[in-house]
Amino acid sequence: GIDNDCDGAVDEDTDGGACDADANGICARGVVACRGGELICLPGEPAAEACDGADNDCDGAVDNGFELGTACSAGVGACARDGAWQCGPNGGRVCDAQPGPPAAEVCNGLDDNCDGNVDEGLDNGAACQTGLPGACARGVEQCAGGAVVCSGPAPTPEICDNVDNDCDGEIDNVPGVGGDCTAGIGACERPGLVVCSPEGPVCNAQAGDPVPREICFNGQDDDCDGVVDNGCAPEICDNQQDEDNDGFIDCDDADCANDRACQPPVGDFLFAGVRTDLTLAETTAAGYAECFRDTYNLDLDHAGMLEACSGAPVIVACRPVGQDDFTVAATANAADVFTVVPNNRDAANLHNGARWYYSDNFSFGFAAEGQVLSRGECDTSDDGGETRLCWHTINQAGGYRCGATEGLNGDANWERVVLKLAGRPIAAPLGAIELAGSLDAEDPRWARPNANCTPTAGVDHPYDVFRIVNLTGAPQRVDITAAWGGDGYLHVFQEPFDPANVAGCVVGNDDFNGVGASRIIDQAIQPGQVLVIVASTFGANANIGAYTIEVRTQGCADDAACGQGQICEADVCLAGCRDDAACGQGQICEANACVAGCREDAQCAQGELCIDNACAIPQRNVLMRCG
Repeated sequence: GIDNDCDGAVDEDTDGGACDADANGICARGVVACRGGELICLPGEPAAEACDGADNDCDGAVDNGFELGTACSAGVGACARDGAWQCGPNGGRVCDAQPGPPAAEVCNGLDDNCDGNVDEGLDNGAACQTGLPGACARGVEQCAGGAVVCSGPAPTPEICDNVDNDCDGEIDNVPGVGGDCTAGIGACERPGLVVCSPEGPVCNAQAGDPVPREICFNGQDDDCDGVVDNGCAPEICDNQQDEDNDGFIDCDDADCANDRACQPPVGDFLFAGVRTDLTLAETTAAGYAECFRDTYNLDLDHAGMLEACSGAPVIVACRPVGQDDFTVAATANAADVFTVVPNNRDAANLHNGARWYYSDNFSFGFAAEGQVLSRGECDTSDDGGETRLCWHTINQAGGYRCGATEGLNGDANWERVVLKLAGRPIAAPLGAIELAGSLDAEDPRWARPNANCTPTAGVDHPYDVFRIVNLTGAPQRVDITAAWGGDGYLHVFQEPFDPANVAGCVVGNDDFNGVGASRIIDQAIQPGQVLVIVASTFGANANIGAYTIEVRTQGCADDAACGQGQICEADVCLAGCRDDAACGQGQICEANACVAGCREDAQCAQGELCIDNACAIPQRNVLMRCG
């Protein structure tokens, strides 16, 4: 701090010279400085360490933190090469390794083309066989794990499609398939097996056909509606109904065999009142046959209708053309149905739950009991229209209504139908029906033939007429037994019956063994045949009063005595078969029952074979039949 050279300047020319400082690295390069009257060497400033062979941060270590000489590599995949870290030209470090050249990618588990991906783009998709069964058998070639493999689909749950979906070597082994099953309920239940179908596992059993009505008190569900002995209420006498559904009207003991608390009504009606659900099958099973039918566009031939349909209970009905079942129907004795009433708006004749009206120059029809008519000419009331029927009887009018559908004049798409009771259907083998009547002084009379059908003189024997019909579908033989209150006679006639002509007489019988009964045994009756049973007194002008006649069908001797689809077992006709010919298309006879199946390939659809009695599409690994 002194001007030593007396030049007027203090400590001039003493700072800035280079000197060696007592420091590490680049900090050892110092500068001279005058401090406190003394020259000292100031060390250099440290810097961030760089990879340049110097101790830039003056910590006594050169290029520390760059891990020079340690291993490194360059390139990826097959191009990768090893080297060591060294200082680069810009103060950073570089790996002295040089990557190898890339090559074309091959399936070896390596990155041959050095793009960071292994075995990419090598799945060629060529079809191949995996060696597994079923749906897993076919695959495509893929590169996996460094090798070309055949990759197929994964197993899926088994379904019914003729394919081994779960790849276990078995086709359609769906749980439950092959097990026992049944179809139908009650008496219609039939056995079968669970088989595969396009919709999944199904039972191949075919349910049997129900009987038209329940057979009471036999502990079975005969009509197959899930209820045993339904409709079997206690009989109510003198109401013309069969409450206990046993086939006998107003009889309150089994088969009306004991003293009767009720007398059966005159006539034999299938139902009472007006029905909107009557089926053709019901009427056929009950012995009714068509006696008149035409369409609504035609003038009603009421004279022809009366001639063809008189003399028995009738059912009057209507329906669309081509339909079996009826839109609306009512039934009564023909004499009551065709009773002429005045051409008044509400004039009618009440019988069997329906209000009937008929006149040959106005209209013909019915309405339910309690309904008011609006006839002018036909009944046009819409009150409860579904239970009304009306046909014009005036020429050129046609129509008019079928239930609630009105204005049918000239409509050829609707038809008028009258059914007539051809006869009481006989029972199935080992069954019986009962007829009942009363021979009284006011009955019509005839010249009763002898037991051998030869004529007699004198028209003085009261008689009643019953008709029976065979609807079993097979020839039958019946035993006819009458229980009289006095001397009586039974005769069987062919239809048509004419009391003035005995030419149609088949056989006769008087008192049987003198015990107040007459019997005709082993009488043949063919399918669809009607026989006329005539009950009359033994003596002229004699009165017997009430009586019953049992018509018992003999047990079947062989299958020929049974209907279609039935076989004879222990004298009883049962649903069943003896051979495949008795079964429908696509069915075979197994254990006397028709079940779905086949016997030969020709019975199967195109592309299917008959395998184990079932049509199936063959597996591809199964040899096809040839030759």
